[in-house]
Amino acid sequence: MFEHYNPTSYIQTTTTGDNRIHAAWWFRGVLDYEGYSNYGIDETSVVPGLIHDYYDDEGNLSEENIDNGFDEYSFTDISSTTNDLFVIWKSPSSSYLKFRQYDTYPANPSSLTMSSYNGHPKLTWSKNPDADLDYYRIYKKKGSGSYTLYATVSGSANTEYVDNEEMVVTGPRIANEVDVYYVVTAKDLGGLESSYSNSVTTRISVDPPEKQGNDFDKPITFSLNQNYPNPFNPNTTIEYSIPERQYVSLKIYNSIGKEVFTLVNEVKEAGNYKVNFNSDANFPSGIYFYKINAGSFNKVKKMILMK
Repeated sequence: MFEHYNPTSYIQTTTTGDNRIHAAWWFRGVLDYEGYSNYGIDETSVVPGLIHDYYDDEGNLSEENIDNGFDEYSFTDISSTTNDLFVIWKSPSSSYLKFRQYDTYPANPSSLTMSSYNGHPKLTWSKNPDADLDYYRIYKKKGSGSYTLYATVSGSANTEYVDNEEMVVTGPRIANEVDVYYVVTAKDLGGLESSYSNSVTTRISVDPPEKQGNDFDKPITFSLNQNYPNPFNPNTTIEYSIPERQYVSLKIYNSIGKEVFTLVNEVKEAGNYKVNFNSDANFPSGIYFYKINAGSFNKVKKMILMK
């Protein structure tokens, strides 16, 4: 433990976007130990560190040591951009300034609103202030389903997105409609993703249910068709059929088998379906695979993105 000489003169603090207080410090103190030598209490060298205090879920003040691995240093300064920390310090033994960034989760996208553009749902939100923002992820759900990743928007693009696959319903309720919900997250260059933004919702039209007793258009087998066009840029359509009510998963994978996008992730009634895949700046040219799982049926097909 250290007894500090006027420690407040050596502390720099900053508050990040998540309302946590962070402090960087350096102390010249004295080492406290049992017994004394003929030379008295030993004086320590500069002891650096980085810590942040915050309140936990139960309202108790907590303390988390992030890093105390600095070398001996002085002239410390700490600052923040939303939730990212930046520390600058100088080693007494050199004339160089040193810098370190602590990558934390991006701030949640804010002020998400819903409007209509040519009859389609249009999302608009405030630009994130994070210095290392990479892109935004748009999640969507229909009715009481779960949110699934639907689209992405580059961090350098306008903070808006139009869902051209859906048509907004206005006026009195109609039989063939459902509520659709959207949220947005932010992802930084380090791969960290924020929590959801506020959610927005609107009413959209859906296909009417099949008439009972009419089996002309009802599929009799599971199928997954080749996407068209193929090669494509930036849009392509994937068609599939299911002969009975099933939970359907339809996902996109890159050439090394890593999942990169979810097209369908919900229970579907028997029928024939078309799904649009809209690639954007986050998808480089190359070979991709799309895979369907529906009950015991699963199938994989290859497609080519050519920019």
